Amino acid sequence: MNRPLIGLCACALIAIPSISASAPAFHWKWVLTVNTQAVFIGEADDDESNSVSCQKPLNGKVEFHLHVDADKPKGPAPWKTRMTVRSGAAAITVPAEAQDNEDAGGADVSIDLPVKSPVVTAFGKTGGLKMSALGYTSDSPPVPVAQAAKLVKLCGG
Repeated sequence: MNRPLIGLCACALIAIPSISASAPAFHWKWVLTVNTQAVFIGEADDDESNSVSCQKPLNGKVEFHLHVDADKPKGPAPWKTRMTVRSGAAAITVPAEAQDNEDAGGADVSIDLPVKSPVVTAFGKTGGLKMSALGYTSDSPPVPVAQAAKLVKLCGG
């Protein structure tokens, strides 16, 4: 007597994986915040997310922050590493230090780049952003171009 209902439920369960399999892996929503202390782009619901920012008063630098969600290096922090930031065709790799993130796990790596650098300029035009360090590469989607352009402009670019 309940067989049609069971069959309907089974069909629904079979259909759900195919819908979720095509959904993007990330649910990122980039948010631009401008206040008296900084201009900041980061993930809306995550304080431990990747971000791009500049501090006020402006110093001609833009900070790129990568949260490395992977195994931490051995030994005490900070750890010496290299960080790569890529936007469009522009890329740079520079020495960096990784800090232990005890609250969220993993490590945090940040570098400052001149606001007039090719990577920052490309970021303002494309919103493209890939960062890597400690063998981890971010897989966040591009920042909306209007937000990236506004950040670069407000940071002095």
